[in-house]
Amino acid sequence: MTGMVGTLNLYLDSELSYTWHEASLIVSRSQGHGIYHARNLQIWIHQFLSQGKFPFHHYGQFQTSILEDEDFSQAIHLHLQGIAKDGCVHAQDIMDFISTPAMQDKLDATGAKKQSISVCTAQCWLHKMGW
Repeated sequence: MTGMVGTLNLYLDSELSYTWHEASLIVSRSQGHGIYHARNLQIWIHQFLSQGKFPFHHYGQFQTSILEDEDFSQAIHLHLQGIAKDGCVHAQDIMDFISTPAMQDKLDATGAKKQSISVCTAQCWLHKMGW
């Protein structure tokens, strides 16, 4: 919040002529951060002005994977065992399986936010499941 207030103070001060970008970068640098943080300050200010809510950070919060659901994980594992040729499976195999109606129903039942996964996520899942 301090960074947001500082950015607005510099930007809105009529005696100073800082642009939006310059104001956020000055505040970011004064707090020991860089350009990425300056951009975040801009985003957070826009979110606050449009939604009236302060941004909530997720630092240190534990995020679980849908793979923690035993039924879901087991269904994927059994599918992969059934299609594995010479012990070889591909990330696309998981992506295709996730898009089936049965798996979509399981995702709905678990309250998952996303109904599909990326290739990168599928590769991570393969690694976590020991493939």
